[in-house]
Amino acid sequence: PESVTTESEEQQPEVLGEQEEVELIPEEEFEAQILEGETYTVEAGDTLYTIGIEMKVDWEDIASANNLERPYNLIPGEKLKIPKGGGSNETQD
Repeated sequence: PESVTTESEEQQPEVLGEQEEVELIPEEEFEAQILEGETYTVEAGDTLYTIGIEMKVDWEDIASANNLERPYNLIPGEKLKIPKGGGSNETQD
């Protein structure tokens, strides 16, 4: 029998390991974290989820910081703002 995937299953990134609890912060504080954050240059094969793991930032925060909407198409060479609190693969611009 053929497997059927619902739309909500397609929208969720794959989750590996245990999930951590997320603390919500006021929008103004989040915007300040974006300004103090770093940048990441997209490489071939990157997804918001894999970038989030590498940078230790929730992928949805990266999407929000960069005003990205579904289907979250990333282009190699594109620079993404990474909200404060992440790791580093590059220096700030």
